Amino acid sequence: MAEKQESPAGQQRGRVRRRTFLAGTGGLTMMALQPGTGRAAKAPAKKYRVAVIGHTGRGGYGHGLDKVWRDIPQAELVGVADANPGGLSEAVKRLGVSKGYADYRKMLDELKPDLVSIGLQFIDSRRDMIVAAAERGARGIFIEKPLCRTLEEADQIVAACEKHGTKLAIAFQGLYFPKLKVIREVIDSGKLGRVLEMRTRGKEDHRGGPIELWVEVTRTLAMMKVLAGDLLSCFATVLQDGRPITKKDIRNCESYGIGPSAGNEIHAMYRFSSGVIGYFDSFKHAGAPLP
Repeated sequence: MAEKQESPAGQQRGRVRRRTFLAGTGGLTMMALQPGTGRAAKAPAKKYRVAVIGHTGRGGYGHGLDKVWRDIPQAELVGVADANPGGLSEAVKRLGVSKGYADYRKMLDELKPDLVSIGLQFIDSRRDMIVAAAERGARGIFIEKPLCRTLEEADQIVAACEKHGTKLAIAFQGLYFPKLKVIREVIDSGKLGRVLEMRTRGKEDHRGGPIELWVEVTRTLAMMKVLAGDLLSCFATVLQDGRPITKKDIRNCESYGIGPSAGNEIHAMYRFSSGVIGYFDSFKHAGAPLP
């Protein structure tokens, strides 16, 4: 299969277009803030209705994907869903919303939110929640990692979001740190020479091995992709106590709702469109006592 690679010039043109766009929108924002510059200055700020889905005892609300909306002036929390009665009660108080639901589908039907925040870290119900939100008109969905369990579920999520015009984002906010843009520009400039490889590891605690591949490598792989381009191929070795895994090693991984899993050691190699090779390695209990 032929591989499509964007030239440095093409990448530069893309950055110029983005900068030009941001400069233009920045000018519009300043005009809106100045009194007497037209109707935009008098128009009330748009409020986006936000509904939160969590599940206490099954990944809760992730890394603050419920409370984060309280710090966003354009967001208005309107409801929360949690199948755990005790957790739901606490979430209603914590978020200061008037409505709590045991069934997230009922919440979506009644409140019709603009944005849906899916915080629970267990992924066995992730596909259903995303599709339900998209089908009910959510304009945007913000989710905790990882995405879902299988490629089939991923395809179904993409199809639902494309059909209903819904934007979906995983909470990798680190990808938008200003310093990351500077690092990327330094790499692209060639001042450091040719980047040959990138190496990453996880916390390598009790989740080390394939479980950490689900939980931690999603973050590190996203970071590598920003720095090295699109992912073209992957090769990995999965071991159990130093030997290749077999069918007898498969266990149901209840953590994060992952499902069937095997192994306690993994070594993965990724090839990116820039030609850089990236690695991820993880051993169970290889980290410090408190990694």
